Amino acid sequence: MYDISDLAGRSIECDCGHGHEVLIKHIEVESGAIDNLPDVCRKLFTGGNALLIADDNTYKAAGAKVYKTLTNHGFDADICMLKRPSVEYGADEMPASQPGIASPWEPADAIATDERSIVRIMVALKPDISFLLAVGSGTINDLVRFVSSRTGIPYVSIPTAPSVDGYASTVVPLLMDGFKRTVPGTYPAAIIADTDVLCNAPSSMIAAGFGDMVGKLTALLDWKLSHILDGEYLCQTSFDMMNSAVQKCLSDPSGIRQRKPDAIKALMEGLILSGVAMMLVGNSRPASGSEHHMAHYWEMKFSQKGLEQPYHGAKVGIATPVIASVYKKLMDMDEAQIKAMADAYTPISPSVRRQRIADAFGPLTDEVIAESSSVWLSEDAQKQRAQHIAARWPAIRDALRSSVLDPEEIKHLLASAGAAYSAEYINVDAGLLHQTLLNAMYIRTRYTILRLADDIGCLEGLAGEVIG
Repeated sequence: MYDISDLAGRSIECDCGHGHEVLIKHIEVESGAIDNLPDVCRKLFTGGNALLIADDNTYKAAGAKVYKTLTNHGFDADICMLKRPSVEYGADEMPASQPGIASPWEPADAIATDERSIVRIMVALKPDISFLLAVGSGTINDLVRFVSSRTGIPYVSIPTAPSVDGYASTVVPLLMDGFKRTVPGTYPAAIIADTDVLCNAPSSMIAAGFGDMVGKLTALLDWKLSHILDGEYLCQTSFDMMNSAVQKCLSDPSGIRQRKPDAIKALMEGLILSGVAMMLVGNSRPASGSEHHMAHYWEMKFSQKGLEQPYHGAKVGIATPVIASVYKKLMDMDEAQIKAMADAYTPISPSVRRQRIADAFGPLTDEVIAESSSVWLSEDAQKQRAQHIAARWPAIRDALRSSVLDPEEIKHLLASAGAAYSAEYINVDAGLLHQTLLNAMYIRTRYTILRLADDIGCLEGLAGEVIG
């Protein structure tokens, strides 16, 4: 795997024709890394006034040590403590569906990446703040990334769990009015990941991080599919970086469940590398595909119903063998089968598509149509598209077939790491799973295997076969 500390601040020569620069100046994943924070901050920032953002859990996990370490070395630090909503129960009280599998549910009092939390941080800002410290996991880092991008105040990411791949990301998944949007953020000036802290993270968060990494298996397939079919830009350096990180994480899933320091370090480095890979290409393509679209669909449905949310990584992990099943069934089809489907393809009118979206998304219909309609094709263009897929099928099949993992193997990897691997773990029944496969593609314009199946008219049939 790439040496993550050597990547920080580097310019990378690449054959893809684009210049790449890792804008994060310092990346450290080591035991005792927090002890080095004062030296890192002195090198990176001209002022010594910081705002530390945490919640009560992450402050106990690392925030208190961060605060003491900085103030003992001459820094001034204010604390913005994000408050969790009061609830009568939490996900920790919900038993896992099966022994050995960590709970896939976020705590019921989890902080959300929403307008309320953003305002809380903005109110805590003082004019003399030189830098921000995001002490936490995905939500806190997303919030601080957003605030940093809008204020121009740099920040340091201090992860408390290897739970998400967004620590090095430059985008923010923001839930606004029930719709999951991806909005621009900014990169951290540094990432300080202390493995002593990470190894003590809740098992549910570690398992979610592993699920997020497993999702790269199908995300990379989707990226390569679009590259072969339509010539979408693919950076081989970013692709190889992501693939290397995934393989490293998958090499010892039981070590992750057992919290072995080397395995947890590999997981954390893989999650950071995922963000770096996204930084190199300027979007989330290396790390997010159809499996993430399924996860986003579930997030929207759970939010609409006012239900507790499973961890993002848990949803992604559960979706991955489902998407792998779609890939496997399609890759088992030869050129003649695809050609027959393309010849028989019946175009879908805009009115029918709008009605399908309305049935699937309800009050979010207008948002979804606004997001996805730019890639809708005319009826004539749909027929041409089906024929284009048939013509390119030998090249697609030859390039992808050997890279498609067996869905049962993916489930075994997830289970070995203590991660959820079936939709039943998050109370997604067969009906919702079927609905998800048919409609998740509308959440983004990105081309994936679900769009390809829809473009040749076999998505509904494949959804039925996958669910069984």
